[in-house]
This record gives sequence, C-alpha cells and structure tokens, in this order.
Amino acid sequence: MSDKQSVISNPSQEVVYEIQVVDLGRKRVRITRKTHLPEGTYRAALPIWRPGRYALQDYSKYVFELDVQSGHGHASYKKLNKNTWEIKHSGGELSISFDFSARQHDAGGTFIADGLLYFNPINFSLFIEEDQHLSIRASVAGADQLKYAGSLNDEDSLLTAKNYAHWIDSPFVFADQVQQLSYTLSDADFFIHVVGMRMSDTTQLIADFEAFSQAQAQAMGGFPFDQYHFIVITYPFPFYHGVEHDCSTIITLGPRSDFGSEKMRDHLLGVSSHELFHAWNVCRLKPKAFANANYFQELYFEEGFVMEGFTTYFGDYYLQQSGVFDTQWWLDCIAQWMNSVSMHDIAGRLSMKDSSVDLWVDGYDNQLWGRSVSIYTYGALAVTALDLSLCMATKGSVSAATIFSRLWNEHKKDGYTNEDIYRIIAREGTEALAQQFQTWIASGHPFIPQLVELLRAVGVQVNEKPAADGLAYGIGLQENAQGQLHISHLISECGLHYGDVILSVDGKTEAKAIRSLFSDYKSVAVELVRMGESLQVSLEPTERPIISKYSLQMPNVKAAQNDVFQKWISGL
Repeated sequence: MSDKQSVISNPSQEVVYEIQVVDLGRKRVRITRKTHLPEGTYRAALPIWRPGRYALQDYSKYVFELDVQSGHGHASYKKLNKNTWEIKHSGGELSISFDFSARQHDAGGTFIADGLLYFNPINFSLFIEEDQHLSIRASVAGADQLKYAGSLNDEDSLLTAKNYAHWIDSPFVFADQVQQLSYTLSDADFFIHVVGMRMSDTTQLIADFEAFSQAQAQAMGGFPFDQYHFIVITYPFPFYHGVEHDCSTIITLGPRSDFGSEKMRDHLLGVSSHELFHAWNVCRLKPKAFANANYFQELYFEEGFVMEGFTTYFGDYYLQQSGVFDTQWWLDCIAQWMNSVSMHDIAGRLSMKDSSVDLWVDGYDNQLWGRSVSIYTYGALAVTALDLSLCMATKGSVSAATIFSRLWNEHKKDGYTNEDIYRIIAREGTEALAQQFQTWIASGHPFIPQLVELLRAVGVQVNEKPAADGLAYGIGLQENAQGQLHISHLISECGLHYGDVILSVDGKTEAKAIRSLFSDYKSVAVELVRMGESLQVSLEPTERPIISKYSLQMPNVKAAQNDVFQKWISGL
C-alpha cells in the first residue's frame, strides 16, 4: 500500500491510464490518458503497426469522440495526419480521452465480451515524446470483480509499467474465468494462464511445457528473462493465432470444445513453443534495421525469413527434440511445409529477402496470389536444408542451432544482417554451404529437389506422388461474404476468370462437393456469375505441371546413415 501511495503522491512522475467499458454491445471502451506536462505544444500519436506483424494497422481508425482537457478546460488541438494530433497545453494535467472500438479478437488486438476484457496497449496508447520515459499506472473499471492474466504487476487491479515501451509490449486480460498453472526452470518462473475455461488434466500439459522450454534454454545458454507468461485465450469458435512479447505471449485458440483432443494439443504446444522461441529471436535478437525503429512509420528489412523461418523451424524442432512429440510427428511437419511450397511453385515469385521487405505490401493478405513467398514456410525449409547440410558436412558437430546460437551471442546487442549469418555459416561450416544458403534466400523458387536429396542421404524415406489432379492445379476457391465459392487465383488459362462466382459444378452446389469435382480428373460443367452475368461453361482437364505431394517416414538405413540421422534429430 505504501508503494501505491508513493506513486499517487507524485503524479508528475507518471502517466495514468483509466479504462472503462462504455458499451459492451458495440464493443466500446473509454480510454483516458493523464499526465502532467509544462505549458507547450505537444504531439500525441497512435502506432501504425505492432511488433510481430509488419503490416499497417492504423489503430486510429478505432478512435471515436476524442476529448482533450488542459488544466481546467478544453484544450485546442488539430489532427496533423492519420494517427497524430497536435495539442496546445496550458500546463498542469493534460487529459486525453476517446472511445476505442475493442472488436479485434486475434492475438494482436483488443477485445471485450461477456466476462472478458482483453487489452493490447499498443492498440490504443498515445505516444508523447516528452513523457515516454515516465512510469505508467493503469486501472480498468470493474476489473476487481474479475481474475487477472498478464506480465504487468497487478495490485488490487492497478497495473504498473516502467515506461511507454514496457506498457505497449505487455498485453493483459481480466476475465471471469482464468486458470493459472506454473512451473520453474533454471530460476525462471513460467505461468500458463488459461482464459475462458478450466482444463481438468494439467499434469501432462505442464510436463510438455517444461520439456520444450528446457530444450530451448539448453540450446540458447539459458533464459533471457526471470519470468514468462503464456496467456491462452480460448474461444467457442475455431481460431488459431499467437503473438510474441518481451516476457509473455498472447495465444488465441478455439473452439473450446476441442480442448483435450490431439489436434488441439498439437495447436497449443506448437504455437506456444514457437512464441517462446521468439523471446530470443525477434524480442531481443533483431535485425540491424530495428536499431532506429519506431511504431509510426514502416520499417523495412530483408531478414524476415530469419525472424519467422528460423522460429517456425526451431519451435517445432524442440518439441520433437525434447520428446514432447515423436520423430514421425517432426517429419510430418517438414512434409507439410514441403507440400505447401510445392502447391505454390510459380515462376517469377519474389525471393525470401524481397518478400521480407514486402511484408508491408502483401506478406499477410497475399492479395496477388503467387507474387511473394511465405517467410514462415520457405524460411523453415531453408533452415531444414541448412541443418541437414551442416550435420552431414561436419558429422553432426555443427547444426543450424549452432549457427543461431552464434548469431545470438555475437549480435544480440547490436543487431545482425543476412551477411552476418552467411559469415557464421562459412566459419562454422563451409564457404560452399554459406553460398548455397545465400542462393536459397535470394531465390523465389523452392529448393525441394535439393531437400529431398538431403533427407534421403540421412536415410529418411521420401515418398512422392502426384497430388489431386484434374482442374485442381492453378485454381483457388475461396468463400465470399455470402458463402459462395469464387475463383481466388489462376495460374494458367482454363476457361475461368479471377473473381468468377461458382454457383454449381455438375449440378452440385455444396462447397465440399464443388471442391471435390474440381479435383477429379474429368470434364465438368460449371454454372457461374461473371461481372453480374450468368454463364455456363464446360471445362476440360489440360496439360500442366504435376504437383508432387510428399510424405516422410522414419529411416530404414545403414548404420552410418542412421548415426547422422540421430545426430540431426537429437541436436548432438
């Protein structure tokens, strides 16, 4: 109590946030920001992007009814651009209030519902340069009736943060149902907050979290924090998303009815291991381009495949290496990445480097299908090939984990570039391999043939067969707002147009049946709407590249091959 009184008695040394739900049905919360500043003109800005998603968010579009109080009256202000306001302040307390639309329920948003108050402060927290280093005290009206989940200090529903940077990187939840689990490893305390439901059997879950956490720490030389929080928000509808933060992660999963199934266990552990690895990769180890980063303009970098590709690889790798999942599960993950890439092998795609830069353009929405590559999947496959190559070249003494550990130890303070990675690969492995890895990163084409060769060289059984043929190749089907299927992409001419709305195929109108008919190698009669005009067309299968579908199986190999394979999967 004395600490709280000390903070309150020095209002000029803090920024105060008061949050109140004003309309649950319309998802409106009232945000009030108070600070003490001398007389002057100030600029207050909302971020236009957040860490973990390098696409414009423009949070100011969720702002309603802005009101500014300066001293004891209204302050004069004007909007300078889409996210910045200029305020003339008479001195003393400056209070800025606005309604915020809390309707974004993914792991990077702010969302309210019955029994759930979920906040990502970066969505609604105004940045004022002159008070950015002040401590922050925040209260949420009605939170004392709910349970808390988050990494910020919470005392009687009063949250505190060291400064603006700490505040915006610390999402939190108040909910009527929060189950808290915990474990401790190497003097680091971990908490798993399950929001919205109660899990009955948690012993195995905690053991799984302990296993992959310990495996990551052993590879990286210890945890880079004293405390970490997995905040798992469960929804009644299907959902899957996670976002990394300095000492926590928000994970949104659903439906709740599937918890307890193997599929949901896979999802929960997969996203949790991925986000924990981000505590090293991205939250602390960053590209040099982040040295002067701010959240009010786009930040361009070529290393996105390192940030997400390496994390995708190691997030799953350490689930296998720690024994949480078996090796066949790990091989299935690689096969899934290979199949995803095989389906999208199109000439002229951007390289991984350029796709990293163009995250701001189409890295998440992929509006022009076939333009860029996934830094997650392509990056993970590049690391797979790198890991196998290193293991074979050095007889297991050097791995991709070695490369990343060196990158962490040498560049966690000053940041890195792609050239630093190539240099470490050449030093720890071979110059030829560094050049090969650089070629993979600079190409928009997948390197599946080389990867297949590497997998077979260590004894993995690679099964390859043509995927579903017919019209499936090159035709993308998505549902529109009315639940109708429409053509989302075409690779080559087939008689359909981008944007065509499919009404029926061979008289079938149900979406699943339509997809199946498009996948069969046969002629089909299609009823569609094109630019408002009803048409009937007959489609014939045509010559085109064959898509390969891969499956991987455990080795049945010679002793020498098996030795390399065992070193690869065990990290030794």
